[in-house]
Amino acid sequence: MLNPCTLPSSPRDFPEWHHGRGEYAVWALDLAPWLAAECRALREHFDDLLLPGYVRQPHLTLRVCGFPAPVRRYDDDYLSEQYERDRAGLVRGAPGPFSIEVGALGTFETALFLSVRDFGGIARLHRALSLPGTDGFFALPHVTIGLYRVAVPLDEVRRRLARVAVVPRTLEIRGVSLMTYQPSVIGGPLTTKEFVGFSLEGVADQEGEDAGHGGVAHGPG
Repeated sequence: MLNPCTLPSSPRDFPEWHHGRGEYAVWALDLAPWLAAECRALREHFDDLLLPGYVRQPHLTLRVCGFPAPVRRYDDDYLSEQYERDRAGLVRGAPGPFSIEVGALGTFETALFLSVRDFGGIARLHRALSLPGTDGFFALPHVTIGLYRVAVPLDEVRRRLARVAVVPRTLEIRGVSLMTYQPSVIGGPLTTKEFVGFSLEGVADQEGEDAGHGGVAHGPG
């Protein structure tokens, strides 16, 4: 039976994708205040596997939006009406402050990541953004550490990950950020364009919803 390997990323520009457009937008949880130093140390530990120059801040992507544009020229343009709909959904349907737990190391074929345990808040943000389902990549909440630069058997990678102890950390999330990056820079930094904070009304709404469904699991803290 074949042993699947990591898939190396190509450190090049992709003009056939971005067509000269300067920004790509995502709705995300900015986790840099808590995880920047840890992710940097992990990139150094696995530098023989990871693409150099990855400086993207630790974050958890909720929705990939596209390229902000006033009018649609390409299918992946992100128009102002789409932004307004997303923002309104977050204001209307987001929870109050909630907890997540960032824990063990894991791997996709393309990237090394920290796993994230969701106690319901992330799922509610997906609903607020009108995302009834997600693909396999986003169905597993995670924080990307870096992209692979070499092809290595995944079993070998997992053995290495098992030897690195990561202490689980509970983080309190108080809002969602609209962030952008330059699509011509692989692993380049994120720029925060807007922060949508959670209101205490979301807490009351969540408590009512939980009571109506017999309760749900909540994060610690």
